[in-house]
Amino acid sequence: MAVPVKGRVQDRTPPTRRKPQPPQDTPEGCDAMAAADMARAAAHMEGWGRTRFEHSAVMWSRRARLLEVADAETD
Repeated sequence: MAVPVKGRVQDRTPPTRRKPQPPQDTPEGCDAMAAADMARAAAHMEGWGRTRFEHSAVMWSRRARLLEVADAETD
């Protein structure tokens, strides 16, 4: 709703609330998923399961860093 204020128009539209982002879309959430995958990797002492969880943890960490860079560029 626009309201005139001394020769200019002031917008009085209430600010929209940001929808909460899913964890995979935030650096903190990605870091938490990386930590969880590293814990799962530790539970698998050897073999393919451990390798997959370690790789997944590295990928979550990389995604977190990329999201941090993207957030810094938009600020």
